[in-house]
Amino acid sequence: MTALQKFFFDLRSMGLRRHEEARISELQKAIETIYNENKRIAKYNLKHYNSLYNTCLFVLLMHYDMSVLVNYYYKAYTKSWERKLLARQIAVILYEAEKDIPNILGKDYRASLKKIPLWDGAEKELNKITKDLNQFKVTHSKMLGELRNCVTAHRDADAIKQMEIIDTLTPDKIIQIADDFNKIINPLLPFMTQILQVLGKAPVMIHHLSERDKHRAE
Repeated sequence: MTALQKFFFDLRSMGLRRHEEARISELQKAIETIYNENKRIAKYNLKHYNSLYNTCLFVLLMHYDMSVLVNYYYKAYTKSWERKLLARQIAVILYEAEKDIPNILGKDYRASLKKIPLWDGAEKELNKITKDLNQFKVTHSKMLGELRNCVTAHRDADAIKQMEIIDTLTPDKIIQIADDFNKIINPLLPFMTQILQVLGKAPVMIHHLSERDKHRAE
């Protein structure tokens, strides 16, 4: 098991917690590793490789941003206003992620998955994750959207309404929602790692190079 595999495997049972510096550092390394590998492979112009790498990076970047904000949140334990600000920023990430991640795991992503050899049960794993994401959206989207639009993105110019929402905001509730979201996303990370492992196999890459050249010749 590589260091990257072990990191993703350990994430399966992790929740958001205090003092996450080591975890954040590992996330950053994972992002840099996958980004550099994607740049190396991009020169071959393999459509499905680009799609699958992009999805992995998108989820990791979202996960990194939220982990950093949660880490700062716990450090600001005596500063109520800072905690509320950080909770509002986390709510924005959650709102955008609940919409964007199901979309990037949709039709195009699944079409790319069909072009590589998958392990038994892979589709069932992905379906479970997307089902849980959709349920999360049904449960939390309205509240997160209000926070995003009114008191974080400041799209509503009614400052009194903003203050009423900020005044009644319970930051720890947002952190709990973030923890629930994290538990849904955690199985997706090792899932995507296995996908990248498949893409790294020489026979798979040779097949895709051959398919690329075939299409160019047509």
